[in-house]
Amino acid sequence: WRNAQTPLAFAATGLPVVSINCAQGGSSLNNLVSPGSDFNQCVSLGTGLPITSSDQIFFIWDQGEGDAFRSNPPDYYPTTLATLHANLASAFGKTTAAAPWISAGKGTSSSWTTGVDWTVGTTTNFGWHQMTMGLATAPNYDPHMYWFSEYDFVRTDEYHYYFTGSLKEGVRFTRYITNLLGETTGSPVFPIASAAIVDATDTIVNVTQ
Repeated sequence: WRNAQTPLAFAATGLPVVSINCAQGGSSLNNLVSPGSDFNQCVSLGTGLPITSSDQIFFIWDQGEGDAFRSNPPDYYPTTLATLHANLASAFGKTTAAAPWISAGKGTSSSWTTGVDWTVGTTTNFGWHQMTMGLATAPNYDPHMYWFSEYDFVRTDEYHYYFTGSLKEGVRFTRYITNLLGETTGSPVFPIASAAIVDATDTIVNVTQ
């Protein structure tokens, strides 16, 4: 847990930027919603800052590995995420429109070194696809929630991205923020345009970039 002044963001925008890290490793979504110690800790960090009505807030979200393995994310994930957004925005004295939410999708469940799927627990590409669909569906319940694709990301183990994925993720979060500020256009969603089964083990998927 930390509050951090962000000098690179200040250099890029000319405005003071503060990031609040509310990460809790290994937490499921239900462990992070209000009321609860994780939620309260995040709010206490933010409300301790001199936030004014003119300050812009963004929530950036990268979570769901454990949920993808333990349950069926689309059953509860989108609506719970929308509720969490509303509760956090309210705690910071903002509407959801004034504090947009940006979610990172999920990448492949394959190893970057072997290309073979991880097989620990219930890890499958299907489970990760379910989680991405849960994140993509959340904006249906909250128009101020957004998401971007990580179809091209691979992982070093069952939970963590290879470092190039982390770099891409940062760029895509930033692109969405600058879009919402009106500085850029073109979001990194990369929706699937079409797919065709080649044979029993291969499918070609085309995305719109």
